[in-house]
Order: sequence, then structure tokens, then C-alpha cells
Amino acid sequence: VTWAERLRNDGLLWNQPNGVDDLSDTYWLSQALPNPGGWIAPATVVSLNASSAADVMGADIVPPPASLPIPGSPQPIEPAFCTHVRLTKFYPTEIRAEIRVYWSRTGNPILCNEAPANTDAKWGNTYGFVVMTTAISRNSAVN
Repeated sequence: VTWAERLRNDGLLWNQPNGVDDLSDTYWLSQALPNPGGWIAPATVVSLNASSAADVMGADIVPPPASLPIPGSPQPIEPAFCTHVRLTKFYPTEIRAEIRVYWSRTGNPILCNEAPANTDAKWGNTYGFVVMTTAISRNSAVN
């Protein structure tokens, strides 16, 4: 639900001032243009404390770790959940957002920097998944 709300709030930045579409002003929805219909890891935005990696309680890990810790070294917070989104612009003022959260079925920490295509191949075997779909509309308050 957190990522659905983030994307909905991101849609507030997408308006049409002076008749010019400004989808490029958004943090995440703008990723629908260069990668239509493909799964992506949403970009980390430190100022919003938003990351595609979350700890066991669901709190974002900002910035997400690039590797798991070496045994015996100081232990950073390890990701338990990762998020991918698939954004498809299906109308000039609408974007369908599919949000999937996945985790290791073994309960071990995982890295969220795995390519989405590799994650697809592990659906149901290595990873557990929850998927949510919603739609985001362009902010029509400023036209």
C-alpha cells in the first residue's frame, strides 16, 4: 500500500501547466515513458525516505545496501522485502501501476538490485510475491 500511495502522490506533480504535459517532473511515473510495460525497481529518493528495499518490519532502507554483510562485520539493516513496479500509460492522463513486493521464501535477507527479469524466473519457487494494481490520474487541478 505504501508504494501505491507514493505513486498516487507522485501523480500530483503530473499536471499540465500552460497546456504542456509535465510527466517528466515526477519521481517515478516518468519511468513509464522510457520503459513501457516493463518491471522496474523504483528509484530511491533519499529526501522522501523512499526505497525499493524494506526491512522485516516494512520500513524503507535508504540507501539500500549493494551487498549483504560479511559475517563478523558490522551488521547493517538487511532487506527482507523488495519492490518492483510496472507502469503503463494507457490513456493520455492515466497510468496503470502494478506493484509487486517479493521476499525470499527461505526467510533469508535478499538484495533488491536483482534484474526484474531474473526475479520473474523465480516466481513462486525462490520468491514469494504479492501484486497490487491501481491507476494514477494526472492532476487536473492545475490546467
